[in-house]
Amino acid sequence: MPAYMERIRERYKGKWICGLCGEAVKEEIMRSGRLIGTEEAMTRHMMFRRASRSSGPSPNPAVHLITAMRQIPQ
Repeated sequence: MPAYMERIRERYKGKWICGLCGEAVKEEIMRSGRLIGTEEAMTRHMMFRRASRSSGPSPNPAVHLITAMRQIPQ
């Protein structure tokens, strides 16, 4: 398990992120239309998350999972 956690942190600039966010970061990189790095893709994803959170509670249960994952200590 520690080796897995280390690989995830290396991939995402020291951050421990869940698989859902990892996939969202990959999607940001692919759909950007230009070559962006992991760090910029993570920033875009975090901005999207903040914007969606401020629009009120979501009926989507995946959002609750994402919120719970964000509370896991890094």
